Formats: sequence, C-alpha cells, structure tokens
Amino acid sequence: MSFVLDNSVTMRWFFGGGNPQELAYAGKVLDAMKDANAFVPVTWGLEVANVIARRKQKPW
Repeated sequence: MSFVLDNSVTMRWFFGGGNPQELAYAGKVLDAMKDANAFVPVTWGLEVANVIARRKQKPW
C-alpha cells in the first residue's frame, strides 16, 4: 500500500496539538508507515520549512 503524506499530518508529529481526532489520525498514519510507502508532493519540503519558520516568528 502507498499513500501521499500531507504536511498537516507531519506537523502534528512535529508540534503535537490539535483536537483528539487529528492526533489519533496522525498516529494511525505513523503506524501505517511501518508497512506502507509514503510519498510527498514536490512542495512538501517547502511547506514544512514555511510552517517551522512561521512558528519561530510567533508562538502559538
């Protein structure tokens, strides 16, 4: 099985937070990566860098 990894899920792993359903979903995706291939869009790295840069500028 393969799937496309969304940046919002990645940010849940990195920062945590969110409602319980979002955190549970991110945990299930992480578990699924043990047996599946995850692909990311070409812009994924830029999206991650943008979120991290904005997070440093203003605390949430």
